[in-house]
Amino acid sequence: MDELPLSEKHKVALNALRDQFALLNDDRQNSKVYHVLPDVLLSVLCGCDDLTGMATFAKHRLEWLREFLPN
Repeated sequence: MDELPLSEKHKVALNALRDQFALLNDDRQNSKVYHVLPDVLLSVLCGCDDLTGMATFAKHRLEWLREFLPN
């Protein structure tokens, strides 16, 4: 997968979206949560529709994701 750099405008927009997702109530059982809800929702917006897709996307786009998501 080719990695495209994010513009500052896109980084700001993605961080704002992630901040809005953080306001959502997460009713999942804490002992079963491996990823915070905003990160899961963002991966769905990037086209992932299952855990395998999310893992594959994250693996191939790790450096890109680290540009705007905390480690």
